[in-house]
Amino acid sequence: MTPSPFILGLILVAGCPAGVSEEGRAHRPVDHQAMELEVHRLVNQERTARGRPALSHDEAIAAIAREHSVNMARGVAAFGHDGFAARVEKVRAIRPEAAFAENVGMNDHPAPESPNIAVQGWIASPGHRENLLGGYARTGVGVARRGDGTFFYTQIYVD
Repeated sequence: MTPSPFILGLILVAGCPAGVSEEGRAHRPVDHQAMELEVHRLVNQERTARGRPALSHDEAIAAIAREHSVNMARGVAAFGHDGFAARVEKVRAIRPEAAFAENVGMNDHPAPESPNIAVQGWIASPGHRENLLGGYARTGVGVARRGDGTFFYTQIYVD
């Protein structure tokens, strides 16, 4: 399966220190781990509603996904799937399964709504929905926030 990039509410803004907007206003702290688990829950909710088995959460895969989200938020990596092959190799070192896919997204919605906006965007996109509903068994989700409040999401799917 070939992952395709999908931009959710793209706002191009230069990076700034985490937690502080470009105008210098502090952002309310968010629980990134809770957001990651919410994405996982929402994805499994969609999968089971469509007759697909739930994905198990794998923290080692999540750490690799989180690194990509952090790199996108910091501007170290472009928004998208650049470096996917390297992430696959990292996952393969711990989980030598044969099939991998990835969804990425970004949006500037507040933390309580942001995970749902990301997952709904993936569901609305044929390529992302194919990954989300694919024949995978494990997943890891990584969420990071850029200083302007934009959230970056990476979900890696592993068979």
